[in-house]
Amino acid sequence: STEMSNAEAETAVSVAAQLLKNMAGLQDQHLQHMTSHTFLRTGFYHQAVEGNKQAVNSDAAYLHHGLVPYGPGHNSAFLVCSAMWGGERANAYKYANVMQQIFKEAPGRRDGPD
Repeated sequence: STEMSNAEAETAVSVAAQLLKNMAGLQDQHLQHMTSHTFLRTGFYHQAVEGNKQAVNSDAAYLHHGLVPYGPGHNSAFLVCSAMWGGERANAYKYANVMQQIFKEAPGRRDGPD
């Protein structure tokens, strides 16, 4: 089935929260971001915002050093979506500007795997 039971959802949220905690402070933006898919699908919008904030900060560190991270535009777009769904207007506007800057600086750059 495509829908999770309450027990499955609780387990998924718990695992996502632990993964995000373990990835804090690291430069592993993809794993930081992936937790937000679980959080968004289960209604934990603020946690989705926080996971994507970690990912966007990791992306910024990569970009600052001339490296290309995996999916910086997607991570910031997902953050904006999570913030809007969760009613976090200030975060939505702030990271919409971040997203615009990412695409403005490299409009032809792919934002995912080749």
